[in-house]
Amino acid sequence: DARITGLRLRGSNTERETDESLKTKTNFGIIARDRYARTLIDHNDISDWFSVGVRVLGDDGTSDNTCNQFGVPPDPLTRSNDVRVVRNFIHHNVVQERGYGVNANSGGFPLVEGNTFVMNRHAIAATNATAATGYRAWSNLVLRNVPLQYGFAGVPFQTHDFDVHGTGEDGREGIAGGYFDVSGNTFLGTADIPFLPQLLPHPNFEVRGSPCNWIDYYRNVSLQSRDDAVDFDPGIRGGGTVIWKGLR
Repeated sequence: DARITGLRLRGSNTERETDESLKTKTNFGIIARDRYARTLIDHNDISDWFSVGVRVLGDDGTSDNTCNQFGVPPDPLTRSNDVRVVRNFIHHNVVQERGYGVNANSGGFPLVEGNTFVMNRHAIAATNATAATGYRAWSNLVLRNVPLQYGFAGVPFQTHDFDVHGTGEDGREGIAGGYFDVSGNTFLGTADIPFLPQLLPHPNFEVRGSPCNWIDYYRNVSLQSRDDAVDFDPGIRGGGTVIWKGLR
């Protein structure tokens, strides 16, 4: 029964630097614990955090890449969202390898609804995505601008808007959470780096492992084709216990 509303929460990256070395500066706008019921975070302006604007943290530890380690919720469709992140303006969380607007972590399962996102490395991300980790992302507006990142030989690229990590090395492979419901969102981002759009895509939603339940992705609006908007990279399934029921 906690509510955080009507605030401007500005982090210390006011120069809006993106350098990867800054990812060690771990600071957060809000940390909400998923074990507490009826937490509401609404109508805030949240920006300029080195790590995460809003982190929703469950109780799971480090995953061993199996779905039965922390327990898969029996029916994800009826699971409640004890933390709701609703109608906020979340922007300019830009640090390479960090820079999350909203982060579901270690069993967290927030409802992220009706927010406006711009200039976040990922608008929404799931990390340490154990079997209980997930999110419902409904009716959010993701504007086109995202911070440039720099890869091999300094080549610039743009990362995806909504993200699900795997639990393997570098956030790939292994399991990728339990259940995700991504519906009714509007994505305005496209691959718009000059001269390089075909080489360096900008997916709206990327999954980098295999979920223990499944993913519902429907009624979203994108300026891109289906193949460019969604990227599924399951890698190697963790321990043979992962169930992938498909993207729908």
